[in-house]
Amino acid sequence: MPEQNEMARRKQILQSQREDRRRMVREGLPVPAPMMKALFDYINGRLSSSECDDTLHHARDFINAQSLPEVPVLAWLERAGGYCDCEAINNAEELMEDAVPGYRDLPSPEGIRK
Repeated sequence: MPEQNEMARRKQILQSQREDRRRMVREGLPVPAPMMKALFDYINGRLSSSECDDTLHHARDFINAQSLPEVPVLAWLERAGGYCDCEAINNAEELMEDAVPGYRDLPSPEGIRK
């Protein structure tokens, strides 16, 4: 069994790696975190009244309505495990929740068109 100093060192390494991953998520966002939250809120609202059709239909609607850069946003969603609207909520938004401090309390950006 590793001694206590070694266990503490390993724990510190793991914590540092997790924080590096979180920082990379934040730095790799294609649009500011509040806009990503607005995207997820929009998708979630649409999925509350319809089933996922295994596409990013609702994500694309929001992206186009907000004049966001479609290719980078969709590419980010897919890298985060969001290959369809429900996976965007279940995988990509979960990643945001972990990486962005205070994510749930982020205000919606001004001028959101729904």
